[in-house]
Amino acid sequence: MSTVNNAGLVKLNIKAQSLGSSSFKTTAATKLGTTTRTTIPGFGVMAQRSAVGTGSIFNAKDYNSLSHSMLRHDLNDNRVKVFNNLGGSYYMDLPSSNASDNKFAAALMAVGTLASVAGSIIEATKSASSGNNSNNVNSTKNTSSSDDIDKIMSSLNSATTSGEIEKALTDVKTKLDELNTDIPDLNKEIATEKENKAGFEKKLEENKKNIASEEQNIQKQDGTIKKLESNISQVNTQIENNQKTIENNNNKIGELNTKIGTLESSIASLQSQIASAPEEQKPALQSQLAQKQQELAEANKQKSDLEAKNTELESQNKELENQKTELESQKDAASESKQASEKKIKEELKPEQEQLNSDIKKSDESIKENEKKVQEFEKKQKELTEAQTKYENKLAKAKEKDGKSLTSLENKLKELKNQFDTTDDKDKKNKIAQNFATVANDYNSCLNKASEDLKEGRAEVNNDINNV
Repeated sequence: MSTVNNAGLVKLNIKAQSLGSSSFKTTAATKLGTTTRTTIPGFGVMAQRSAVGTGSIFNAKDYNSLSHSMLRHDLNDNRVKVFNNLGGSYYMDLPSSNASDNKFAAALMAVGTLASVAGSIIEATKSASSGNNSNNVNSTKNTSSSDDIDKIMSSLNSATTSGEIEKALTDVKTKLDELNTDIPDLNKEIATEKENKAGFEKKLEENKKNIASEEQNIQKQDGTIKKLESNISQVNTQIENNQKTIENNNNKIGELNTKIGTLESSIASLQSQIASAPEEQKPALQSQLAQKQQELAEANKQKSDLEAKNTELESQNKELENQKTELESQKDAASESKQASEKKIKEELKPEQEQLNSDIKKSDESIKENEKKVQEFEKKQKELTEAQTKYENKLAKAKEKDGKSLTSLENKLKELKNQFDTTDDKDKKNKIAQNFATVANDYNSCLNKASEDLKEGRAEVNNDINNV
């Protein structure tokens, strides 16, 4: 019952001297990760969450039952469904809960599994996103590298036995096979990238022509707009001049109307005077009347001419207004064409030109880089080929030397075995056994360093002559 009243985390009882060279964190995790429920008075994952006011914390059976239930829900509810690239899917196997499980160790395992899967997904996503640039060179997964080749050459130069030379030559052959694959692949990439570059350059030339065409249109429309503005200005001046002439004519017409009114009054007065005047006075009055009538006719004619002129000017102004409207319409069309060309250059052609220049630059860099790799690989290929020929000859000599050594040691072992079997002297047997062990070790060492064909039909010798 004493354990029931000790609610909460289990006391780890870690003493300072028990830590050794490990940190407290490492020791605590180890303790928790290797402890099971059956060895401690624990209360599951609910140990740190007091059920205040319920009293269930003091009932180990009820409290642990609730803890197990909640743990199962937590683990099941938080399962992660993972999709693989084969089209299938599965639920991660997270730990179930029972009375003997170590919940801390199980949780650590679950977290580690989830982190591993999530990390793989993130890395796969990064790899996919980094390879989506359509303008980049198709990057070959070249397996050849100068470091690897240098190591192989170093290994080859330091090889002395037939086995070491054979292994190094195997590496040489493997590397040559890789180079024989990588060099053509790189040349294909160079050819492809040159085609891409040619395509970009062709598009760039078309782009430059389009820009030049739009710029010419801008210049043309600028000239058209200036010409139309000049014409509109001339039309406005003509309209203003005509309007001034009309106003002047109207003023003259007003003056003529006044004069006509005066003349008509004078004529009426003279006609009245003539009617009542003595005969001797009538000729003089009739002469005055005729003069006034002539002046009236001239005034009416001037008025009529001015009114006709105004009518003509008003008609001319209407035509000029129509002409002005047409010129302004043409000016607006020219302005729209100019703005469209400017917009196309700014928003389409210039960005396209920058992108094409960038693509050409990337293609140049890729071509130079791959050409450099090809030169480097061809140089290494030549070195490896020459080394292969040289060390194949050296291998034949090494095989001959190792074969003679193995045969000599085999004969020596047979001789010692025969001496051992044919003597009864205990001291001689011991000495022969020691010599046999030395020779056997030399034989085994020589066999292990020998080429594979020399190993065929041979096996290591037990250095204990009694077991041979």
